[in-house]
Amino acid sequence: MLDVKRLEQTKKDLIEKCVNCNNGCSSCLAYCSFIEKMAISGIPADYWFREMKGFYGDKRFAKEINKYMSNIDQSYIKNKSLCLAGPPGTGKTMSSCNILKSAIIKKYSVFYITLSQVINDVISNDNLTKQKLINSDFLVLDEVDQRFFPTAGAKELFGNMFEYIMRTRSHRMKPIIMCTNSIDTSQIFEGAYGFMFNSLKSQFMTELFASGKDVRRMD
Repeated sequence: MLDVKRLEQTKKDLIEKCVNCNNGCSSCLAYCSFIEKMAISGIPADYWFREMKGFYGDKRFAKEINKYMSNIDQSYIKNKSLCLAGPPGTGKTMSSCNILKSAIIKKYSVFYITLSQVINDVISNDNLTKQKLINSDFLVLDEVDQRFFPTAGAKELFGNMFEYIMRTRSHRMKPIIMCTNSIDTSQIFEGAYGFMFNSLKSQFMTELFASGKDVRRMD
């Protein structure tokens, strides 16, 4: 859900801090437009101003993310989908959001959403979410983990939806960046859905593992 109040306050603060203008110079207005695109795309406000140069985690992981971002056009053209896996707090969400920000700069449409929100929106028959899941040039699907399946029914519902999303986006050559805390990604789904997910993942995704400590717990 778009936090309009936070968005407007952030843009107001940005303009007020600019020493070169009173009501917004072209640079400020351009950046305000960028912030608005991030907000509309679902990128969490906490990640609007976090850059990869401030990444203190796994250097190998960061190098791969920076490589993907610096070649964002090729990442799109070649449909380079990623599965970012690792313990909580190792920079997966931050990295995925920076990928989306790089895509926005290059005029791609992007969408960030968590698995739990996908389930809620699909259950409530939110057609806008369904369209964004399929049609956005870059999709980040975050928090893809067992604990977010409250019931067997929810798991079945998402399993069907996820297969549809992956197959449709792969046919349309549109990348997915999936984030999970599961170290063994083959265990995210079980049974037939597990077989389906692992088969699709092996065909369409490159796994990147982020190691290290939870930076959110570090003093």
